[in-house]
Amino acid sequence: MLPDPVTPNDADVFTVLLAWERPQPVEAELEATLRSVSVSQRKAKQVLSLDWDDGPVMGLCKLEKPECTFRFESMARGYRAKRDERLFEVNGARDGAMEDAFLVLAPLGRPITPVWVPIWRFDNEEAQRLVEQAIDQILAASIPTAMIVLARGMADFLDSWHRADPVYLSDLHGQVRER
Repeated sequence: MLPDPVTPNDADVFTVLLAWERPQPVEAELEATLRSVSVSQRKAKQVLSLDWDDGPVMGLCKLEKPECTFRFESMARGYRAKRDERLFEVNGARDGAMEDAFLVLAPLGRPITPVWVPIWRFDNEEAQRLVEQAIDQILAASIPTAMIVLARGMADFLDSWHRADPVYLSDLHGQVRER
């Protein structure tokens, strides 16, 4: 039941919460989709960073090429040739995840750049709690993969590996630090 008074933004948040409570099958094809184009051809359409530390740490990324959306979380960061590079664990996101996140985050503004970091300012604690609950549900619906991506700013993709790939293990051993 919706609390009184209900604003249009509250109703949007509740609609998203109800939709994400129902389990829906998501095909875990992210690895095959990402491997369908070379790393240099991957192009981010929109990045929603829900955590920031000199670059995106955690959030959602929607690629234009290949067409897919995934949840990302920084595993480690390192500096090779004075470039900030991070290793990201990526997990498949359900269709509509980015759009629903934008709907829920509408009270905080809208993205006007390819990488959006919403400023967490709400009218009241209840509004913040509802938005955080909806975002948590959207992120929790992601499908785990064994894919690791090396990127700069989640917009410049440099490489990707399967987690058990010996090249990944030997190439990056000792060259990165946590987050």
